[in-house]
Amino acid sequence: MSHELNPRFGIAEWYGRSMTGLTTEERLALARFQPDKSKRLSGSEKERLYALRQRQKAGLSLSEREAIRLKALSDKEAAAFQTNQICRFRGSSSLCTKDGGVCSLRLYTSDGEGNTVPLEGERSKFRILDFINCVFLW
Repeated sequence: MSHELNPRFGIAEWYGRSMTGLTTEERLALARFQPDKSKRLSGSEKERLYALRQRQKAGLSLSEREAIRLKALSDKEAAAFQTNQICRFRGSSSLCTKDGGVCSLRLYTSDGEGNTVPLEGERSKFRILDFINCVFLW
């Protein structure tokens, strides 16, 4: 009886990094990683921070209350970047918002020697997880 692995989907990119390029230690670290979503800025906080920075950049003076708010929002943003992963596809100023950080899937198969390797050829293309709910419903 053959123990060959039929092609199966697995992680292709994890927090924007190719799964095949990660070491065992890096994979374990990503598997254990728990983002602190409570430190992320809300949409309105992001808008307010952007507006305050734009005013400051334009050389306009901020009131004492605005300066305090700018510092508080900047500190919260810095804390979010310390406790969450950056989304490499949206740029260095965006955080990953996907639970688990899986960006895409790909097909893997056995190489005949007990190793799991990415499938080659037309079927080997990544499947982007824009429709993640469809994958789980299927």
